[in-house]
Parts: sequence; C-alpha cells; structure tokens
Amino acid sequence: MSRTARSSGFAAATRNIEVALDLLALLQPAPFDRLWEAEKSGWRCFVMGNDHPAYRKGSRLRAAWQRGYDAAARSKDPEGLML
Repeated sequence: MSRTARSSGFAAATRNIEVALDLLALLQPAPFDRLWEAEKSGWRCFVMGNDHPAYRKGSRLRAAWQRGYDAAARSKDPEGLML
C-alpha cells in the first residue's frame, strides 16, 4: 500500500466524523461556589498573614475557610500555588 493511499483513506475517514463542540458552553464562567471561594479565601489569608476568618463559628463556610488555611500551612510553596 502506498503512502498516498493511506493518507487519502485517513482523510476520508475523518471527513465522516462529526464533532459537535459548543465552544460558548465550554468557555462560559463556572457557577459561583461559595465553599470554593471560602477555601481560596483561607489560603489567601494564610499567605497575607491574616488568621481571623469572617465567617461564623460552626458554619460550612468557616470550615471551608479553615481547610484552605490549613492546606496553605501544609504547602511547601503557598505563595506560588495561590489561586
């Protein structure tokens, strides 16, 4: 089989494949997630030296903030990995 025969066969096969990607759906902003934002806030507070969360004790947001703060404390490079 010659090289051109293989190439044309591949081209014919790829022409029959329909790929439907909705780029607007892929590029739209993600839905707002309060827990994720609180976790990022905890990480940033560790980097900036603030250890006082603004969330109520016992709330899910306070727990998420603490997870972010603790994760930054365990990290070897919290500034470089800050989101």
